[in-house]
Amino acid sequence: MENAEKYPIDEAFLVRYFVNDTTESENRLVQDWLLQNPENSKVFAEVQKLWVKTGALRRQTSVDVDSAWQKMQAKMKKMPLESSQTAKLIPIQARKKTNSWSGLRVAASVVLVLGLGWLIYNLSKPSGSLSATVAFKTENKAQNLVLNDGTKIFLNKKSKINYPKNFDKKARVVEFSGEAYFEVKSNPQQPFQIKTEHLAVEVLGTAFNLQTETPQGETILIVQEGRVRVSTEQASEEYTAGEKAIYNPQTKTLQKVKNNNQNYLAYKTLELNFDQTPLREVVRQINELYETKIELANPNLANCLLTVKFVNQDLDMLLQIIAETLALKIEKKNGIILLDGERCE
Repeated sequence: MENAEKYPIDEAFLVRYFVNDTTESENRLVQDWLLQNPENSKVFAEVQKLWVKTGALRRQTSVDVDSAWQKMQAKMKKMPLESSQTAKLIPIQARKKTNSWSGLRVAASVVLVLGLGWLIYNLSKPSGSLSATVAFKTENKAQNLVLNDGTKIFLNKKSKINYPKNFDKKARVVEFSGEAYFEVKSNPQQPFQIKTEHLAVEVLGTAFNLQTETPQGETILIVQEGRVRVSTEQASEEYTAGEKAIYNPQTKTLQKVKNNNQNYLAYKTLELNFDQTPLREVVRQINELYETKIELANPNLANCLLTVKFVNQDLDMLLQIIAETLALKIEKKNGIILLDGERCE
């Protein structure tokens, strides 16, 4: 990967990430790197442990890593290591090209615990009371995100999450808007909390889908496994697998209903399953997934029932299958796809 060659992920790179000295593209590079190999997550966790031990959790707005490393090396030469301050080996994934490493005047395979602690401390002089925050945003395509606690998130298009590079010991708090599927890493001593515009979600370890604003303006949470607590200013309710929370900001009401939409993760799986589903609902879900505008030219077609499964299907082929199944005609007019035919028996 070209970016991986340009920005090799070593200890110095991760230190820059922890002190918020990385760009948005570099933040994405770290996320991609974490997904490449389970060993990378171990390296990340090892470096983070050293980071946390220093207590350096505050943000620095401007960082010169090379300069700081040179100063540290000079200081280390004058400073004898105590018996408890032994060198610690941290493995780094090997790369095909090695010339890109020469530009970084840092240790690429061995980092002294004392040295890394000294570096982080000096790069993180207090300038505020909050840990550095990362803003991760998707535009025209969905993306994966792995947080440093092991939580996996699949964000749909046009979604945004703000999270600290280092979670507080008492709770893992993030801010979110849009739609995403969360697989939260279990940690009863450090619950995972999501703050949205209208409600708060708290979990210990579970999987669920959260959409903060539907076309109807509602916030919807669907639990796939485990248990979550949803709270608003007016109410607080627990939800388990197969249940759906619906919050209406107009009426300020929080509902608990059974989830009957088996395609709520279609944006992630690219699968659509319909079982005796009315055509009006089929059209609604296709419009949402493919971001298109399909309409029924004959209102009497709305209740036609369709049983079919689509897996990563091209839109044109999908429409042809529906048309042949229900004996419909397809017409494209002024950016609108019209389905026409006789009413179903």
